Amino acid sequence: MISTRRSLFSLAIIASTTLFTITTSAAPLEQQQQHFAVSTSSPSNIINNNGNHHNVPSTVAVQNSLCEYYEDIVDQVMETVTDSIFASASNSFMTVRHYQVTGHDQCKTSLPSFVHALGDHLTLVRSNLLASVRPLVQSDLQVILPIEKFMSSELALYTRVNEAVIHLNQRLAEQLGQIVNVDEAANIIISQSLVDNRYLAHCTGQNSATKQFEQLLAVLTAYFNKPASSTTTQKEPILSKDIEQQKPRHRSIETNEAMIMTRWLHSWLSEIPGILTVEFDKRMHEAVQSVLEDFLADE
Repeated sequence: MISTRRSLFSLAIIASTTLFTITTSAAPLEQQQQHFAVSTSSPSNIINNNGNHHNVPSTVAVQNSLCEYYEDIVDQVMETVTDSIFASASNSFMTVRHYQVTGHDQCKTSLPSFVHALGDHLTLVRSNLLASVRPLVQSDLQVILPIEKFMSSELALYTRVNEAVIHLNQRLAEQLGQIVNVDEAANIIISQSLVDNRYLAHCTGQNSATKQFEQLLAVLTAYFNKPASSTTTQKEPILSKDIEQQKPRHRSIETNEAMIMTRWLHSWLSEIPGILTVEFDKRMHEAVQSVLEDFLADE
């Protein structure tokens, strides 16, 4: 009888120990399941066991991720476009210069000066676009990607982010294209790049050696053939008239050259919005992944 009681008592202890082990083993599993649900659900709709809302990634975190993504692409696109413009600049410049009327070569901007000035302007365009990315992303996100409106399921979250990035790509490419302002930019860049301040005095008041000799002969002839009283009044009008006759011709050459080079640069700058759109869409999975990581990262 005593032996039987001892056996039953031992069985009871074993059963209790087994039940305790199963219970304690199940607790971490429940916590893991709860943690997974918290991680993959919408930040705005998640509540933990204590009844508190789950912490969501801040708007700044999402903005930073997208800004880095767009800034990287804009920088790469502008570097590629700038390199292509430089590769084409020398040939285009010399081709246009070859077909212009000669006789004022000492007044024209040199190729190195043109390329240097062009590079400075393109660097400003590139810097301006990069500086514009963050403000545009911040304002566009308020309309396209409001964090508080995300659905609770992981699939809905992915779909929402994917659609938002598509719209953001289109919107940002269009806005950056407007900032470039191709028509005005091409005209200003070329007009300023074709002006070499070192030779500006030559372009406005000094002619070739042959023309200077002809002007000197005209002055001397007028001096010896006219009465002394009229020498002073006749000398400067002769020079002034001759120089003024040359200026319209020189301005016409400059205008034609600037017009052709402006069209050339315009054709390059007008490609920027389209290239940005293609590159944004080609790499949009990077943007989607970056945003999802902000939402799904473990706390």
